Amino acid sequence: MNKWLSIICLSTLSISCYAEQITLNSTIKAVTIYADRAAITRQAQISLPAGEYQVSFVNLPNDLDDNSVQLNAEATAPTTILDLTTSASYQQYNINDRLQTINKQITTLQQQLNDLTDQETLLTNQQTFIQKAQAVILAPSKDASRPTANELKNILQLRKDKLSQILAQQREVTKQRSELKNQLSVLRSQLDPLQNNDHAIKNVVVRLNLVKPANVKLNLTYTTLGASWYPLYDARYNSKTKQLILNYFGVIRQKTGEDWHQIKLTLSTAKPAISGNPPTLSNWLIDELKPLPIAAASSVADAAKMMDAAPRPLSNIRRAKDIEALTQMASVDSSITSASFNIDKPTSLISGNPQQKVAITSIKLTNELHYITVPRLAQTAYLQAKTTNTSNFPLLTGKLNSFMDNKFISTSQLATTMPNGELKLDLGADEAIAVNFKQLRRYTEKTGFTSSSEKVTYEYLITVKNNKATPEHINVLDHIPVSQDEQISVKLLSPNANKDKQFNQDKEGQINWTWTLQPSEKKEATLSFSVEYPVGIEVTGLPQ
Repeated sequence: MNKWLSIICLSTLSISCYAEQITLNSTIKAVTIYADRAAITRQAQISLPAGEYQVSFVNLPNDLDDNSVQLNAEATAPTTILDLTTSASYQQYNINDRLQTINKQITTLQQQLNDLTDQETLLTNQQTFIQKAQAVILAPSKDASRPTANELKNILQLRKDKLSQILAQQREVTKQRSELKNQLSVLRSQLDPLQNNDHAIKNVVVRLNLVKPANVKLNLTYTTLGASWYPLYDARYNSKTKQLILNYFGVIRQKTGEDWHQIKLTLSTAKPAISGNPPTLSNWLIDELKPLPIAAASSVADAAKMMDAAPRPLSNIRRAKDIEALTQMASVDSSITSASFNIDKPTSLISGNPQQKVAITSIKLTNELHYITVPRLAQTAYLQAKTTNTSNFPLLTGKLNSFMDNKFISTSQLATTMPNGELKLDLGADEAIAVNFKQLRRYTEKTGFTSSSEKVTYEYLITVKNNKATPEHINVLDHIPVSQDEQISVKLLSPNANKDKQFNQDKEGQINWTWTLQPSEKKEATLSFSVEYPVGIEVTGLPQ
């Protein structure tokens, strides 16, 4: 009967000297990647006679979190896990197979590059020899007659054929040299992270006791830094079928020092770095502001200057070219506080490689398309899709690349959207909607019986034309000033919300028109408002 035994390393116990020591040959089977770390599950199987043994998982990442180590064991006979310990050490020799492989590849490519260099030198010498030989043959001489016309023709033809052959070979050599140099560059970029490792490692030692012979399967799980993932989205709209598809990807960085081959991959939205305890409010005290002594004030000011002058830490996130993996999908497991995306197909991720992209899901979205334009700021119309996240996947905040008929349009930001939540996708600018904004006039006048007030009136014209072959819905946005002083009065003169049913204004000064434009239809709107204030006061924020 199989029995599962589990242990979490909570303390370090001494290891008996009589236990037989065995180094396990383990492989990584599953990885869960969080925003700033990864949980790795290694598996090892071994057949053991009855007795006490000390088995070791060796050459684990130095960033392994000792408190995260867990061991799960399955055995065909009663087996006791006596204790589990972690220890730090250093690699005395290079056991990284991938590092050795890269070094061999670099040596081979370098030798090929040297051979091509020799070949290029030989071809150059041949070319020089032919040119010099031709010069000698054709040079005038007192002791020899000049070559006949037929001989001259043969010499020139020989030179042409031979030089053409040499030049073709030189071009091929140059091409091969360029390709080899590119391959060497890629290999050396992969080699650097491995060589920069100081070879510090950790080992996990497990002490087992078997009553009788048994086959034992050990699953070791631990978390380590050096891995992360973030969401990335592609919104693809087909203007003919009116179909909108949102592709959801996870972009992974993996620099744990371990290569992951054909592992079961899970991407988690959990944040283990954040404390699970809610913050505690302290007493909120207020008091009369008392001036600091001159010396103390000076020291505080000096300290503030020093802090301003101190260099700020730079972000360690580098933009790297996305490497697309084979398209694959994932299932989602949702808990109370997080979600996990289980990638369906086995995945391989090599430590130190540029970031890699894996597919999480693809969502077909029903949508309502409309255009948004803010003519005062940009005389451009932007296409936006209003839809609902119909999947059971939470969409996290991330970069959104928009494509129209398979052509890249723009990059924007997608906000966090839970399942069944409202989703707005910005699909980029569309030049087929022509937008124009201009100021018609600005004039100032005195008001009041004694000309004690000054009024400035502004008037603008907004024009939008639909040059598309289909009717389009367009939201035109603008604003008017909002007074922060009771002496300053702002009045909207045009349009009139009671007469223009397509116009709307809120209390914050934001205004908008909602138009439906037929093909080739053009609409205009006049926006006019006045600002009145007492003479002698200066008003800030007014346009010129």
